[in-house]
Amino acid sequence: MRRAVYILTMVVLLGCGGAERDSMFFKAEELLSHGRYQEALEHYARFVESYPESQFAPKSQYMIGYILSHHLSRPEDAMDAYAMVVNLYPDSIYTIKAREDMARLYSVSGDHRRSINQYHWLIENGTEGQRVEYRYRMALEYIKMNEFGQARVELKELLKDGTTEEMTPQILYQIANTYYLEGNFQEAIATYDRIIEEYPNHPVYIEARLGKASVLEKQGSLKEALGLLSELEREYPDSDTVKIRIESTRKRLKKAPGFSR
Repeated sequence: MRRAVYILTMVVLLGCGGAERDSMFFKAEELLSHGRYQEALEHYARFVESYPESQFAPKSQYMIGYILSHHLSRPEDAMDAYAMVVNLYPDSIYTIKAREDMARLYSVSGDHRRSINQYHWLIENGTEGQRVEYRYRMALEYIKMNEFGQARVELKELLKDGTTEEMTPQILYQIANTYYLEGNFQEAIATYDRIIEEYPNHPVYIEARLGKASVLEKQGSLKEALGLLSELEREYPDSDTVKIRIESTRKRLKKAPGFSR
């Protein structure tokens, strides 16, 4: 009943001459809300084709891409739909949403350079409140490309931003990971230790200790690594990850030269 009243109100506000036009858009919205994705897609597409200058056209074009990506598993077609949002409606809020989705799709497909290009655009032109998240995600793309130094540049710039205090432990964790992946174990342990010391109540705390255990294993300090993992097992007895790591480390320790029970 509320939906019917809403649609009727919108038609009145927009004028009777646009009733048929706008009913097509609202029908697409209704179909989407009921999970009838293919039908919603077709209605949005017909709407954009028939009324490309409508105030609802940017959203309709964006929703075409959204449905293709999130509901119909057609990422390549979604990319084409998002590109049309960017080209046809560059000043619309839906251009920002389209570029966010494009960055995600490029990342999933392994095209990290193009994902980074989208995040660069979003940092310069996107929503102010989201720019920290854009830069963080861009740093993760550099990590996926094994460009660890550039990833740290982006992450350390975030640490200088006073608005990122809540994200600091997670940013530090990714910095530690870049050192670990580069083989700079001294810096990796120092950064993991900083997280362990300063953020014991943060969710990333356990990940930092697991990361430190991994570094110790890489260095051949298997007994020390096992001691750290055993502490974690006592603190997090339900953690399957910790149990698996303990078993793996014990097996390695038994095979190590000079091992004694």
